[in-house]
Amino acid sequence: MNITEVRVKLMRNRSDRLRAFCSITIDGDFVVHDLRVIEGRKGLFVAMPSRKLTDNCPGCGGKNELRAAFCGECGKRLGQDRADKATEKSHVDVAHPINTPCRETLQETVLAAYRDVVAGARDETLDEEPLSDEVDESPEETDESPWEEPEEEAARPVLDVFEDDPPSAAVSDEPAPCAGDLEPDDESAVREPEPEPEPDEEPEEAPAESPSAGSPSRPRSRADRKRGGFGEGIL
Repeated sequence: MNITEVRVKLMRNRSDRLRAFCSITIDGDFVVHDLRVIEGRKGLFVAMPSRKLTDNCPGCGGKNELRAAFCGECGKRLGQDRADKATEKSHVDVAHPINTPCRETLQETVLAAYRDVVAGARDETLDEEPLSDEVDESPEETDESPWEEPEEEAARPVLDVFEDDPPSAAVSDEPAPCAGDLEPDDESAVREPEPEPEPDEEPEEAPAESPSAGSPSRPRSRADRKRGGFGEGIL
């Protein structure tokens, strides 16, 4: 038997013992798929393509796996003693070699191709170098302007803050000026308030004017002043 081509598909991040799926081409004319590379207790070995064992449902005749509890066609409950208790096999090979030399040749060829693929994948992983943390900051290659220190801000005036009393409520330490200390122009600022009239006092009535009060008065002559005015000497 001449194996002309082997294709390997690695299975990564798996918790079981399966390492890869393979396919082989025999004499460039015949292809067999689903060969598996498994890691056993004594090392790697090649498992042939296989399928699960099945039997027929007694009700509808549909095929079901030996470990199935119900029929996939009619839903009827299946017996649990259908599998051969003498053997624990649940799979049967679809294709397999019939003599030892053929099996050894097939396994050696497939495992050699598997090791080559694993080595190539490892080299690709090592070639992937991490990004360098070093950065060339030469002024010729960088377009950024050199860093300049920020200018100091001009000193701002500090304002007094009155926490307890507002500015309008501030009390001056200087004594209040007296009336004698003020200038003549400022004496009007310090003027005693005028007393208000008491409510019990009645305002004085103005004297009644004579009817002739409204007429213009004639100036008295000098002779009248000597003789006396009108009405003098009546009483």
